[in-house]
Amino acid sequence: MCRTHRAHAWVMVGRGALAAASTKNRVRVVSCPAGKRRRDRRSALVWTLKPPLDGPSFHRSPYKYNTTLQQRARGALVAKRQIPLGRAMATISTASGPPNNGNSSNSSSSSSSSSSSNRGEDQTTTVYPVKRFVYVIANITALSGLLFGYDIGGSGGTFEMAGFRNHFNWPALGDKSDPAWVANQQGWITAMFSLGCIVGSMPSGALTDFLGRKKCIILLSFIFSVGAIIQLVPRDYAMLLAGRFLSGIGVGGLSMAATLYQSETAPSQVRGLVVSIQQLSITGGILLAGALNVGLQHWEEGWRISYGGKGFFSILLMFLMLFLPESPRWLVAHGKSEEAKAALLRIRQEEEVEGELAAIESAVESEARMEKGAWKDLVAPGEYMWYRTMLGFGIQLLQQFSGINAVMYFAPVIFKKFLASNMAIVANLAVALVNYLSTFLALYLVDKAGRRVLLVLGGLGMALFTGLFALFTSAAFHYETDKRIAGAVIACTALYVMNFAYSWGPLAWVVAAEIFPQRLRGKGMTITTLANWITNFCIAKAVPVMILPANFNLWGTFLFFACLCLFMAVFVLFGLPETKGVPLENMEALFDVWLKDTPLAEKMTLRGDSAQARADRKHAADCENEDTEMGATEPKQ
Repeated sequence: MCRTHRAHAWVMVGRGALAAASTKNRVRVVSCPAGKRRRDRRSALVWTLKPPLDGPSFHRSPYKYNTTLQQRARGALVAKRQIPLGRAMATISTASGPPNNGNSSNSSSSSSSSSSSNRGEDQTTTVYPVKRFVYVIANITALSGLLFGYDIGGSGGTFEMAGFRNHFNWPALGDKSDPAWVANQQGWITAMFSLGCIVGSMPSGALTDFLGRKKCIILLSFIFSVGAIIQLVPRDYAMLLAGRFLSGIGVGGLSMAATLYQSETAPSQVRGLVVSIQQLSITGGILLAGALNVGLQHWEEGWRISYGGKGFFSILLMFLMLFLPESPRWLVAHGKSEEAKAALLRIRQEEEVEGELAAIESAVESEARMEKGAWKDLVAPGEYMWYRTMLGFGIQLLQQFSGINAVMYFAPVIFKKFLASNMAIVANLAVALVNYLSTFLALYLVDKAGRRVLLVLGGLGMALFTGLFALFTSAAFHYETDKRIAGAVIACTALYVMNFAYSWGPLAWVVAAEIFPQRLRGKGMTITTLANWITNFCIAKAVPVMILPANFNLWGTFLFFACLCLFMAVFVLFGLPETKGVPLENMEALFDVWLKDTPLAEKMTLRGDSAQARADRKHAADCENEDTEMGATEPKQ
């Protein structure tokens, strides 16, 4: 074991692994590099440490938990408050010393004595298994994603239902292309929902900060339910638009509030997985609505279920949220530490609660000293907020400019150019099934492969298949009459959707939920969510008109999306550091290293291990400096 390791006792505090050496009443805390996870024989989640690319090595052995050490160090940390625990919630790293194995003759006497005193103690730790209730919370709040997915999958299919066309006096089924006025109404029916999402997302940050994450989700679910009921019984086109606008307000707010709630209740080691469940729920809603459309298309009033049936799930979400705890971070920020502790006891192992509560309190106190977050702080140079805001805004903007909702909203309209209307709805269901199944790849890979790899590969994959889609629908091929080319177009659509589902679908929301500090997280997610919905509105309104033969047609529209997908991959490659496994409180150090100390060649490798290791060492140095400063200012007894 290296000199630094022998001189410190390793201890678990909260959600991160902290290295602590108790010397009298002082505790030194450092961060640690990312570790690989595996399960031991007792199914406890264990860190197997790996060395940073450019730092000292670690022994690759699973660590065991030492209760006495943890309690002793935790008590010193909490009682003395020497270290801002919120910033120290990280993974283990070291500052110096090559592997020593306890045999180096160059070891200092202090190191030797420390080593001797610690040999009899277990110097290792366990990352606690995640409580099942965390996943219960994730799945309940993910019903908000199902609401959005149901709307995406349901509305587009109704455009090819005879009952819907009769009710709103559209031309009968049969034509390969609709008149311009019908395309315009299709665009407004879809875009009015997105417009409501824009309106709903704007105050959502302030609402979540004022009411709390839980109450805000309940309120927005109620608004959505009212809109769904109106869509169930519309007398005319205007009433349908009103219902879609109200439901959009609900989903626009929920898309931020639910993701924020999930990220603040999930441990860091499964945060990506938990937030990705939201995307799985969206794709599940698309699949459910697509399947219902296949069965409802021959019923004259079936379209009402396609629009209003989602109200059942919003009412269910309202009811189930009553039994969930409030976000501990929000409770601490509003001076309710006892309630926060009770909430943590429901979502963390009992041994973790005191350490994590102290970490949250310290982070909130530190942010309180920096004044309450204002909108202008999102573009301030401090903490690299301007860059983090630009990154979150850009990723959410580009997610929609990938063209995904051109397919999700209007696949039946696109497919009817070479299929019968009933078969176009079936083909849409097949694409929805691919979308749903591919999202499981994201759940498996998000906390293993990392954010950068998936986003870059997904962007390149989408660029390839949208480019092929554009090629096959161009004048060089006869996709409208050649069944083989038509099959290739559907295959390209499915493969394009697959690449979106495991990458940009869930990860745009994951990244936006984790890059902002606590004091600005609500406002930061508001602005990034707003970017998503504004672009969604533009796509929903423009695509039905863009694909008309007199305008860009199919090939021109999807060539445009192919170019943007290629740009998306480049944007992430050079702009986004790897955030996998990085605690929310440690993002500032990561962005500092990424912008100041990461060469271009390293950014092109897709790996984030080296940058994270340097960020961990910088974080450790910052914590030690703050410890020294606080010790110097502490009054002598």
